[in-house]
Amino acid sequence: MTGEDVVMASFTFEIPVWAVIIAAVTSFIIGGIWYGVLFAKSWASLNGHDEEALKKMAESQGRNLAVFFVCDIVMALVLSLLAVNLGVVSAGQGAFLGAMLWLGISATIRLSKNTANGKPIGAYLIDASHEFASLVTIGLIVGAWQ
Repeated sequence: MTGEDVVMASFTFEIPVWAVIIAAVTSFIIGGIWYGVLFAKSWASLNGHDEEALKKMAESQGRNLAVFFVCDIVMALVLSLLAVNLGVVSAGQGAFLGAMLWLGISATIRLSKNTANGKPIGAYLIDASHEFASLVTIGLIVGAWQ
């Protein structure tokens, strides 16, 4: 038996399906509030989108929303798999896991891409704080479900 076999032998794919669904829906709602209510104008301005660009984006809104929701499901599924296999058993532990995933993966990738693309720090802060809120909330829900 190789080291890889040992790791996979102890990895479970049993997840709380309802927790994943509820966490994904909640994350999707957070995104709607974040970009539709709280930061819509600031986000558009910081990313250099004028009225014409926003109208063009609106034309593909249905497709975009579908992609956003699929991404929320994948995030919730992966975070749930990690939580189950790391022994997360509370909302606090789940929220901590979400925060650590944000800090170690999401925040760093987004910052490097924003820096490389010359985007203003405000654009980074809006997007990164949305990702933080989503990952922490997903972790909280998944952790509470255990």
